[in-house]
Amino acid sequence: MPAFATVETADLDWSAEFWTEDLGFFDFFSVPGQIIHLRRWAFRDVLLVPEREPGAVGGTTGVTLSFSCVLDQVEEIAQACEKLRPACTSGPAKTPWNTVEANARRHGLDPDTATWG
Repeated sequence: MPAFATVETADLDWSAEFWTEDLGFFDFFSVPGQIIHLRRWAFRDVLLVPEREPGAVGGTTGVTLSFSCVLDQVEEIAQACEKLRPACTSGPAKTPWNTVEANARRHGLDPDTATWG
């Protein structure tokens, strides 16, 4: 998958039903309670995952857009983001679905509250 969206949700089953029954995607791969990989056509993928902070307002829950790169580039990309916007990245880190990810946010980590701004 060269690029895909990840959608955090409080209810994986309900979300999967919405994406499959209403939007025409199909369940390509699932790990119960952890991730549902949906596909509509080649390279039109969505990953449904549980909310990281259930019920959080303005927290880390939401939608992310991911893109592929060479493994050796992940650290370099994270460092470039940090140079432009200090404290805007987390990772690189290994995931349960066998990838290495670095996350960059528009705003950095608020040092007073330890939450993303």
